[in-house]
Amino acid sequence: MGYNVSIIKTASGRRQRFSEQDFIALAMKFPEWSYDSSSQTLLKKMGEGEGFWLDTSPLELTAKEPNDAQLQLMIEIAQALGGRVRGDELETYLTPTETYDHSDDEKLRRLAGSLGPQESFKYAKLVRRIQLAALILLALNFIAYVFNGVMK
Repeated sequence: MGYNVSIIKTASGRRQRFSEQDFIALAMKFPEWSYDSSSQTLLKKMGEGEGFWLDTSPLELTAKEPNDAQLQLMIEIAQALGGRVRGDELETYLTPTETYDHSDDEKLRRLAGSLGPQESFKYAKLVRRIQLAALILLALNFIAYVFNGVMK
């Protein structure tokens, strides 16, 4: 399981999308980072055999249990992308040790407050599963589209 921290973009309480071009431009701006479109990850080499990666999706870049140095990297990336860093408890990071409640997350905080901890966890897990299912359906539609184009 672990604690997830994500880079997100919001405006007026709504999530904004990232594009693959955002990730490619980011890797060009920060040469120590590379973007792998096949695995949908941003990778920063940290030393011999070490690295830090972010899983990417159109709605967020996610790291599991980042340390303070990795959180600082995420904050820098978020600024470059016009986004912010948010933890699983809906806290937004100014620095690795300083957080605040962002106004765009008010609805989510109210929902989380109306649910107990177990229900909040189940809800977050359900939302992630729905997002994954939607991504799989999109990929299957794309494959069907390509396949139909080849068969004509």
